Amino acid sequence: MKPTLIIALLIFGFPNLFSQNNPSPFIGTNLARGNNLRVLRLAVSCNGEFTQSVTGANDQEKVAEVIRQMKEWLKPINDIYGREYCVRFELIPDNLLASIIFTDPATDPWPDMSGSGCDGNANILDIQATTIDGIVGAGNYDFSHVILSNSFNGGCAGGFKTGYSGGFDLPVTRHEMGHQFSQDHTINNDGNNNFEPENAGRSIQGGNTDPYAHSRSYHELALHLSTTEAGTGTDVPTGNNIPTVDAGPDRTIPASTPFRLEGMATDPDAGDLITYVWDQLDGGVAQDLPTANDTEGALFSRMVPAVQSYREYPKLSRVLDHDFATEEEDLPTQSRDLNFRLTVNDNHKFNYNGQLINASG
Repeated sequence: MKPTLIIALLIFGFPNLFSQNNPSPFIGTNLARGNNLRVLRLAVSCNGEFTQSVTGANDQEKVAEVIRQMKEWLKPINDIYGREYCVRFELIPDNLLASIIFTDPATDPWPDMSGSGCDGNANILDIQATTIDGIVGAGNYDFSHVILSNSFNGGCAGGFKTGYSGGFDLPVTRHEMGHQFSQDHTINNDGNNNFEPENAGRSIQGGNTDPYAHSRSYHELALHLSTTEAGTGTDVPTGNNIPTVDAGPDRTIPASTPFRLEGMATDPDAGDLITYVWDQLDGGVAQDLPTANDTEGALFSRMVPAVQSYREYPKLSRVLDHDFATEEEDLPTQSRDLNFRLTVNDNHKFNYNGQLINASG
């Protein structure tokens, strides 16, 4: 068995080489949300192909079935958007919904498509807002989404009143609706604003395997709601206090050294369940998988939020096995900065703070 001292050194690097670094550029940039819940009136339209695919003896029954399915589909979306973003969608009244649930594929305004994504399909976005405005009334809804037939893969989005996806597919729609809040992809396959190694991308705007948001997505949504859509929807006071978070000081460590990040949070509301998640915030060149020699881009995938306020890089079990490179975690072998953000959620609202690790050769 390895002695405890050796394990500690492996995790934390070499204490005599640790030093304070300059303040992280992410400290002080947080846009905490949670004093208010943003409630948005949601108008969901369906093309005729989708409506005809549901059960029902006639068009009236089919429309009623679509609305029933729509309400079930919205429940987990609200669970996720409420927990992650302090946002809730409320469907417009059934009679208004029925007016934009089309039953005839030959006459509805939305073309049916068998492709995927935005390629060649953006014409829906061009007419979506004016079409729904003309039927429902521009002042009677805040946010819209079009549901196409189940054969359509993926979706496309532009803004609060422009977005569509195929069927009531929860992972797809929660992702496309995120784009409607001006959220970029977080998966690192096209560079710049992407912060997750592709094969390990997990967040809603990344690989979308976990129903959790990357901290970059938190920031983009909070910024969008405080600027572009500041006056859209209704803010409802939550009566809950936002937790405070401290990611700890910036550090310098030797390259190729395992390390551990630990922060802390306080919440004046007794009984709240505090969860923590660390994200690397280093966008970079487009690539499928990072390598230890990369001097930019993400080397570490995010994990799901947990009650522990720390994270070891790489996992302790891998440190003990001297296994320092996987698709999810790859220690840098070159001198570079690693920027991390700690997000704290009391499962009513979130806050975040940053830390900079400088790995020097």
